[in-house]
Amino acid sequence: MTPQRKLHIANALIILGILPFSLSVYWTFSILAWARANPGQAGGSDAFLMIFLLGASWIFATVVAGGGALWSRRVARCNPDARTRLALVLRALAGLTILLPLLAYGVLILISYWPVKPT
Repeated sequence: MTPQRKLHIANALIILGILPFSLSVYWTFSILAWARANPGQAGGSDAFLMIFLLGASWIFATVVAGGGALWSRRVARCNPDARTRLALVLRALAGLTILLPLLAYGVLILISYWPVKPT
């Protein structure tokens, strides 16, 4: 298999891994906007479904897109002539997809445990 073919497959894996997470984030925000517009109509099961969907799709993105990004990096490092800008952008996008939820969760934890001074 040629290095270009390997890079194309790795890019497809990255897109395949990122797409479900992106769709679940979109779905979560659309449900939150709907719940804000229609107070009292969203049940607790919607919240649990959103949490499960985000978690499962993030794990899927971490395994599939992360694996594709690592494979893409290895192919590009071993074959400098096979490097493309698209592969670099997709690897960066996969890294952001994996790391941004962790960073957001860490910020939420810091905010919730930050000491509040009485005014």
